[in-house]
Amino acid sequence: MVFEINAILCRNRAHRTQKLKTHCNQAEERSKCVLALVR
Repeated sequence: MVFEINAILCRNRAHRTQKLKTHCNQAEERSKCVLALVR
């Protein structure tokens, strides 16, 4: 559940800025973004 929420928030930030690395520069956060975007 927490993972899902974090992934959604991370994806939303990345979508607004179109800069995944800026908001998800950590390996874990980047993984969450990728998983959320691929979904």
